[in-house]
Amino acid sequence: MFINVLQEYLKKHKMSNMVAFVDPAIIGAIGCGTVGDRSRALSIRFKNAQPGQIFLLPYNSANHWTLTAVNPDSQMVYHMDPLKRRIAAEEWIEVVDNAIKLYKDKAKKFLKKKIMWENLAGVPLQNGSKDCGLFVMGYMKEICEDKELKFPEKWLRRMQVRLQQVQSSGFQSSRLKKTGSAGLDTEMGMQLSLLRNARLYTTKRYELCNKWLFRYEN
Repeated sequence: MFINVLQEYLKKHKMSNMVAFVDPAIIGAIGCGTVGDRSRALSIRFKNAQPGQIFLLPYNSANHWTLTAVNPDSQMVYHMDPLKRRIAAEEWIEVVDNAIKLYKDKAKKFLKKKIMWENLAGVPLQNGSKDCGLFVMGYMKEICEDKELKFPEKWLRRMQVRLQQVQSSGFQSSRLKKTGSAGLDTEMGMQLSLLRNARLYTTKRYELCNKWLFRYEN
């Protein structure tokens, strides 16, 4: 449903040849067949890939949603997990890697020795235990709105800004240790401000996804 909304957005902004989607019902961990079945289904979806086109794969591993963005021609894969796990599950990596190999073999395109996976740092992270689907929707929306498809660099910059904020907070904290309760109050205020900003970002993400869904349903 939400994917249909994003497809309409891509069509309106003439970006359909830049971003495409894969139905999660053919690649999920449950009810979608073996690793080989899912790889073949995914390779067929890659069949008409345009040069540089990114395919968005919302993946459910039985109890958790993540997003994988694949450029099958360049053999580049980006992994986005709202729980900030360092790497995708081995089975999912096998599904995607085999799909790229099948696609290149059938299209008679050159296959590089290695398929590159990158865990995207800096993506917004979920706070609750049941929010993963909303965050994956948010990732897809941000990618679709990125007309230059520079989302990896954008999220990396976002992470660097957050690190600088934390480091600055720690530096100020060490300087304020000698100021007693006033210093402690200041340090707590800075930490609360950072938390407030993070929660505000999360809230906006929820509101944005809900707004798009409401517009589509009505």
